[in-house]
Amino acid sequence: MYFKSCLFFVVLTAFLASCKHSIKKDRAVVQHKPTLLTHKVDTEVREKNAVIDFPCAVIVYPSDKAVSKLKKSYSEDDYNTIVDDNQNYMAKSLTYLDSVKAKKIQRESTGMVSFKTVSGETFEIKLDTLGWAVLLFNGQNKPIQADMTAFEDNYKGYMK
Repeated sequence: MYFKSCLFFVVLTAFLASCKHSIKKDRAVVQHKPTLLTHKVDTEVREKNAVIDFPCAVIVYPSDKAVSKLKKSYSEDDYNTIVDDNQNYMAKSLTYLDSVKAKKIQRESTGMVSFKTVSGETFEIKLDTLGWAVLLFNGQNKPIQADMTAFEDNYKGYMK
Protein backbone atom coordinates (compact mmCIF):
# COMPACT_ATOMS: atom_id res chain seq x y z
CA MET A 1 0.00 0.00 0.00
CA TYR A 2 2.82 2.39 0.89
CA PHE A 3 4.52 1.67 -2.44
CA LYS A 4 1.33 2.49 -4.40
CA SER A 5 0.92 5.78 -2.52
CA CYS A 6 4.52 6.77 -3.21
CA LEU A 7 4.23 5.81 -6.86
CA PHE A 8 1.00 7.80 -7.21
CA PHE A 9 2.64 10.83 -5.57
CA VAL A 10 5.68 10.65 -7.88
CA VAL A 11 3.52 10.32 -11.01
CA LEU A 12 1.25 13.17 -9.88
CA THR A 13 4.23 15.42 -9.11
CA ALA A 14 5.79 14.69 -12.50
CA PHE A 15 2.48 15.42 -14.23
CA LEU A 16 2.01 18.74 -12.42
CA ALA A 17 5.61 19.78 -13.04
CA SER A 18 5.21 19.14 -16.76
CA CYS A 19 1.97 21.15 -16.84
CA LYS A 20 3.59 24.17 -15.22
CA HIS A 21 6.43 24.01 -17.71
CA SER A 22 4.13 23.96 -20.73
CA ILE A 23 2.01 26.85 -19.39
CA LYS A 24 5.11 29.00 -18.93
CA LYS A 25 6.36 28.08 -22.39
CA ASP A 26 3.03 28.85 -24.09
CA ARG A 27 2.69 32.20 -22.32
CA ALA A 28 5.97 33.42 -23.77
CA VAL A 29 4.93 32.69 -27.34
CA VAL A 30 2.09 35.01 -28.27
CA GLN A 31 1.05 34.95 -31.90
CA HIS A 32 0.80 38.29 -33.68
CA LYS A 33 -1.45 37.01 -36.46
CA PRO A 34 -4.79 35.65 -35.34
CA THR A 35 -6.48 32.72 -36.93
CA LEU A 36 -9.60 33.97 -38.60
CA LEU A 37 -11.37 30.63 -38.56
CA THR A 38 -14.52 32.16 -37.11
CA HIS A 39 -14.39 35.21 -39.39
CA LYS A 40 -14.82 35.05 -43.15
CA VAL A 41 -12.40 37.40 -44.90
CA ASP A 42 -13.02 38.24 -48.54
CA THR A 43 -10.15 37.70 -50.91
CA GLU A 44 -11.47 39.64 -53.90
CA VAL A 45 -8.56 42.09 -53.83
CA ARG A 46 -5.54 39.83 -53.76
CA GLU A 47 -3.01 42.00 -55.58
CA LYS A 48 -1.25 44.53 -53.40
CA ASN A 49 -1.59 47.25 -56.05
CA ALA A 50 -5.30 46.74 -56.73
CA VAL A 51 -7.65 49.67 -56.24
CA ILE A 52 -10.57 49.13 -53.87
CA ASP A 53 -13.70 50.76 -55.27
CA PHE A 54 -16.43 49.20 -53.12
CA PRO A 55 -17.49 49.64 -49.47
CA CYS A 56 -15.47 47.37 -47.19
CA ALA A 57 -13.25 47.09 -44.16
CA VAL A 58 -9.55 46.47 -44.66
CA ILE A 59 -8.19 44.39 -41.79
CA VAL A 60 -4.50 45.18 -41.24
CA TYR A 61 -2.12 42.94 -39.30
CA PRO A 62 1.52 43.73 -38.52
CA SER A 63 4.14 42.37 -40.86
CA ASP A 64 6.96 40.18 -39.58
CA LYS A 65 9.23 43.23 -39.76
CA ALA A 66 6.84 45.26 -37.59
CA VAL A 67 6.60 42.41 -35.08
CA SER A 68 10.40 42.16 -34.88
CA LYS A 69 10.59 45.88 -34.23
CA LEU A 70 7.99 45.60 -31.45
CA LYS A 71 9.85 42.71 -29.85
CA LYS A 72 13.08 44.72 -29.82
CA SER A 73 11.39 47.85 -28.45
CA TYR A 74 9.51 46.28 -25.53
CA SER A 75 10.10 43.75 -22.81
CA GLU A 76 8.54 40.32 -23.28
CA ASP A 77 5.70 41.10 -20.85
CA ASP A 78 4.95 44.47 -22.47
CA TYR A 79 5.08 42.92 -25.94
CA ASN A 80 2.68 40.15 -24.88
CA THR A 81 0.32 42.74 -23.37
CA ILE A 82 0.36 44.83 -26.57
CA VAL A 83 -0.35 41.78 -28.73
CA ASP A 84 -3.08 40.52 -26.41
CA ASP A 85 -4.84 43.90 -26.25
CA ASN A 86 -4.71 44.41 -30.00
CA GLN A 87 -5.91 40.88 -30.71
CA ASN A 88 -8.81 41.42 -28.32
CA TYR A 89 -9.87 44.68 -29.99
CA MET A 90 -9.41 43.12 -33.43
CA ALA A 91 -11.58 40.13 -32.49
CA LYS A 92 -14.35 42.42 -31.24
CA SER A 93 -14.13 44.50 -34.42
CA LEU A 94 -14.29 41.40 -36.63
CA THR A 95 -17.25 40.06 -34.69
CA TYR A 96 -19.11 43.32 -35.28
CA LEU A 97 -18.18 43.32 -38.99
CA ASP A 98 -19.53 39.77 -39.23
CA SER A 99 -22.78 40.83 -37.55
CA VAL A 100 -23.40 43.57 -40.14
CA LYS A 101 -22.20 41.32 -42.98
CA ALA A 102 -19.52 43.79 -44.09
CA LYS A 103 -17.03 42.86 -46.79
CA LYS A 104 -13.56 42.40 -45.34
CA ILE A 105 -10.15 42.36 -46.96
CA GLN A 106 -7.08 41.27 -45.01
CA ARG A 107 -3.71 42.94 -45.54
CA GLU A 108 -0.31 42.82 -43.93
CA SER A 109 1.16 46.14 -42.83
CA THR A 110 3.46 46.57 -45.82
CA GLY A 111 3.10 48.73 -48.90
CA MET A 112 -0.05 50.73 -49.44
CA VAL A 113 -3.69 50.34 -50.26
CA SER A 114 -5.60 52.51 -52.76
CA PHE A 115 -9.27 53.45 -52.62
CA LYS A 116 -11.39 54.99 -55.38
CA THR A 117 -14.69 56.73 -54.58
CA VAL A 118 -17.75 56.75 -56.84
CA SER A 119 -16.89 60.35 -57.76
CA GLY A 120 -13.45 59.21 -59.00
CA GLU A 121 -11.29 60.51 -56.15
CA THR A 122 -8.37 58.26 -55.26
CA PHE A 123 -6.88 57.91 -51.79
CA GLU A 124 -3.77 55.97 -50.83
CA ILE A 125 -2.94 54.86 -47.31
CA LYS A 126 0.51 53.58 -46.35
CA LEU A 127 0.22 50.41 -44.33
CA ASP A 128 3.84 50.40 -43.10
CA THR A 129 3.00 52.68 -40.18
CA LEU A 130 0.07 50.55 -39.01
CA GLY A 131 0.17 47.52 -36.77
CA TRP A 132 -3.27 46.21 -35.99
CA ALA A 133 -5.87 48.40 -37.67
CA VAL A 134 -9.20 48.43 -39.43
CA LEU A 135 -9.61 50.83 -42.34
CA LEU A 136 -13.21 51.62 -43.23
CA PHE A 137 -14.23 52.67 -46.73
CA ASN A 138 -17.83 53.56 -47.58
CA GLY A 139 -17.19 54.10 -51.31
CA GLN A 140 -18.10 57.81 -51.17
CA ASN A 141 -15.70 59.51 -48.74
CA LYS A 142 -12.05 59.35 -47.78
CA PRO A 143 -11.35 56.07 -45.93
CA ILE A 144 -10.77 56.25 -42.17
CA GLN A 145 -8.78 54.27 -39.65
CA ALA A 146 -11.33 53.12 -37.11
CA ASP A 147 -10.75 53.49 -33.40
CA MET A 148 -11.02 49.86 -32.35
CA THR A 149 -11.85 50.82 -28.76
CA ALA A 150 -15.10 52.37 -30.07
CA PHE A 151 -15.40 50.40 -33.27
CA GLU A 152 -19.17 50.04 -33.46
CA ASP A 153 -19.69 53.80 -33.10
CA ASN A 154 -17.02 54.51 -35.74
CA TYR A 155 -18.60 52.05 -38.13
CA LYS A 156 -22.13 53.38 -37.68
CA GLY A 157 -21.00 57.00 -37.99
CA TYR A 158 -18.91 56.51 -41.12
CA MET A 159 -20.42 53.64 -43.08
CA LYS A 160 -24.10 54.59 -42.94
